Amino acid sequence: MTRKLFNRNTKKQATTRSANTSQRNKKFYAYSSDKRQTNSRSKDTTRESHNRLEVDKPRPRMKLTIERLSILGIIILVAGCLMYISTLSSDARVAVNTDKKSKLLHSKQEYQAALTDILEQSVLNKSKLTIDTNKVGQELKKLFPEVNKVNVLLPLAGRRPTVEINTDEVKLIIVSGNEAYGVGQSGKLLIRVKDKPEINQGLPKVQDDAELDSKLGQNILTSQDVAYILNVIEQLEAKNIAIESITLPQRAAEMHIKPKGEKYIIKFSFLTDYRIAVGQYLSLRKKLATENISPSEYIDSRVEERIYYK
Repeated sequence: MTRKLFNRNTKKQATTRSANTSQRNKKFYAYSSDKRQTNSRSKDTTRESHNRLEVDKPRPRMKLTIERLSILGIIILVAGCLMYISTLSSDARVAVNTDKKSKLLHSKQEYQAALTDILEQSVLNKSKLTIDTNKVGQELKKLFPEVNKVNVLLPLAGRRPTVEINTDEVKLIIVSGNEAYGVGQSGKLLIRVKDKPEINQGLPKVQDDAELDSKLGQNILTSQDVAYILNVIEQLEAKNIAIESITLPQRAAEMHIKPKGEKYIIKFSFLTDYRIAVGQYLSLRKKLATENISPSEYIDSRVEERIYYK
């Protein structure tokens, strides 16, 4: 009897504990479920807020790409401008004899056309970085022997170069063999008279008996020799002594002048001072005239302070 009672009580206690445990589990599950729902809502809210920030804020990688493209575009634009500015046009400005007034053997347009052809001969002439200005000047001098100086000016910002040209001027005509040439102050053969007949007027003519091989652009005389000839002519004409002929004999550094109406020639040397040589000739001429003496062959004034006649 006692045993049965114990068993009944035990069963009741077990049933009560089971019921209590079930209630606690239900409360726990309910709490856990509420907590998970709360956490889930919190996470959803955070995620939505984060997504909203991502939409509002530009992505760093995209921003960096745009900046790089902008910088690259600017670099390409600047490089293109620099490349364009560094190029040169073949249509150069030409300035001829800006420092003096002299007769030109060729027109400005002829120099312009020749320069254009020279600049177009090489792609190196298309850039300020590669153009050889000295070579451009040399090529122009080959085409025009009278050109003695070429200055190529490259613009800083523009593309059209400026070429300054200085030319020699024909000072006398020299006849060598069957050809007549215009000779410049430099003593260089500048042009054939047959190519420009108008230069033959008003210039002294000199016969070259040496008949050396003559080529355009070649120096047949020195600049000092040309100056000597011109100065002697000027001194004689100042004394109203007309000149019939001027000859360069085969002997070097010598010049013979025949006064008009006289039988003799005057011998001069390029190695003397022309003022002394002409002065002593004028003194002898005056003396011979007073003595009624007329030389039949020559008056030799090749040595300073000494003069002879025959």
